Amino acid sequence: MNPLQKAARYSYQPNKLNYCGPENACSELFEYVRNPIPEKNGKITSLLKEFSAFYPYLELIAQKNGIENEFDEKVVNAYWIGNELLEHEWENDLRELLRGKLTGPHLLPKTISEKLAQNLPNGLLPHHSFNVLYVNFVTKKISPVVENLSNCLVKWGKVIDENELKVKTVKLISEGNEFKLKEETRKLENPFEIPLQKNNLISVHWGIVVEKISETELKNLKKATQINLEAVNSL
Repeated sequence: MNPLQKAARYSYQPNKLNYCGPENACSELFEYVRNPIPEKNGKITSLLKEFSAFYPYLELIAQKNGIENEFDEKVVNAYWIGNELLEHEWENDLRELLRGKLTGPHLLPKTISEKLAQNLPNGLLPHHSFNVLYVNFVTKKISPVVENLSNCLVKWGKVIDENELKVKTVKLISEGNEFKLKEETRKLENPFEIPLQKNNLISVHWGIVVEKISETELKNLKKATQINLEAVNSL
């Protein structure tokens, strides 16, 4: 899977729900996922750059690691799953990001972004879970209640019934003023018609199967999510 295709997979469902990105980009993202022809690379790149709560993180990760292309495979994977590119100190970078590219019309109001920047706990990573757990959505189109945060969080799962697409996964809950992850079994949608078998490991975003993941990717996703979870809970 090329990195644009991966980014399109994760961006598809929130765009379809009209939460992020340019209006109706989901149809072009879906077609590209199904048929990632090189002639479409420029158009898909342009669409993905308009996801204002996604692209700035790619820019940050790429710049910090001396990578010229923000859509490099390792950069895209670092944001959605997690990998060695996140192994830096990010405190000042995230403050600058909050006060800069995440602030403005249709983004965070300056009063909110400044408060987030001032209260930023140590140890947070520029992983998708940061945007969910700490920023609690840039858009005003969706309420930051725990159920929505849980749906937005990229989670891991294991297929236990490939016919009914039942998956053992986790959900985000709030208990005692802390975020926790609780195991659950649920049915998912599979819009990309990914061939699945029992015990396949997958990633989950907004109620759909995004992709099959490896044991290493599972470990990285759990690690980055847990680091950000613990940092947010330290407040």
